Amino acid sequence: MAIFQIHVYSDTLMQDVSCSLILPLPNVTNMEYGTRCTYPAENEKYQVVWLLHSGAGDHTKFIRGSRIEHYAKVNQVAVVMPSVGNSFYCNLPHHGNYYDFYTKELPAIMSSLFPLSKRREDNFIGGISMGGFGAFAAALRNPDQYEAAFSISGALDLDELGSIESISEWYKQISGCVFGDHRQYYNPSEHDLYSMAMNLLNEGKKIPRLYASSGNEDMYYQASKKVVDKLQQLPIELTYVEGKGAHDWDFWDPQLKAIFEWLKVRKAFVSE
Repeated sequence: MAIFQIHVYSDTLMQDVSCSLILPLPNVTNMEYGTRCTYPAENEKYQVVWLLHSGAGDHTKFIRGSRIEHYAKVNQVAVVMPSVGNSFYCNLPHHGNYYDFYTKELPAIMSSLFPLSKRREDNFIGGISMGGFGAFAAALRNPDQYEAAFSISGALDLDELGSIESISEWYKQISGCVFGDHRQYYNPSEHDLYSMAMNLLNEGKKIPRLYASSGNEDMYYQASKKVVDKLQQLPIELTYVEGKGAHDWDFWDPQLKAIFEWLKVRKAFVSE
């Protein structure tokens, strides 16, 4: 296995950015157990999972909290984990175009540096909490870019977050950056997942497969479930899983394992 800590300049954000990348390369277990893990040949690429952190997190969130390195190895996929601060994966009118960064510029940068497939069927995106919103938004606004998207304990309804007392100060700051102090920048095509899905259906475009899960003790439960309930009324492929759990890695990590099975990755290199 290899973990790369990447620091690169972003033209979109006009600043240096940080990103983590996991590649399943040969390691000592190849020798000990005879497992097969090789370097890609010249014409071979990795399938890619774009993994998005939660609010107040960064590109190291999954490496520190989950077994993501193991899941990348057994599924033979590359995992890209960017940092976007508390941007909610949106273009912020006065603080940077983070949506453009993680959906457009970052894939171009990473595929130019590493053997990552660019094909739709080889790219998947997901995240926890705030990252769940970012993953669904990316897939519903770029259906030709991702095969599937997943949300774990997703903060999918940005307005619903305002009713959670424990994060009121954080939400006030974030909502001001995203929507403006008087919601003058609110746009349902950018900030409402149901509207994004309806836009795709009205355009007759294929919607990526979606997976959402939430613990029934999660403080963000309603922020996830309200959106899932609305999306399930549409003619789209959406898997929803609910179980005992809170907003923590005790729920998130087992879900990551299950989701990698749901993604149906090839567990092999692909050719372009």
